[in-house]
Amino acid sequence: MALSPSVEDTFLQMLSRDKTTVSVFLKSGTRLTGKIESFDRYTVWFESPTGSQSIMKHAIATVLPGGWKPPARPASDMPEARERQLNRLRIRK
Repeated sequence: MALSPSVEDTFLQMLSRDKTTVSVFLKSGTRLTGKIESFDRYTVWFESPTGSQSIMKHAIATVLPGGWKPPARPASDMPEARERQLNRLRIRK
């Protein structure tokens, strides 16, 4: 009985074939940006500006296609804004 390709394999194959730039986030929190050269059952060969590397699939948390950038944080989430809010609350009391 032949196994059908998994969603993961189909996704990685598409990214590899199209030479799409991807952001790979590892479980350790490290972000890598580059292109997927190839993959097998356990590893992904990844090409970045610093060179090629093999990444174990179990170490990968997320793969995002395209030139992903983190979303901009609203000003209220910035540490300085929070500090100002706390100071205003302290003054009012």
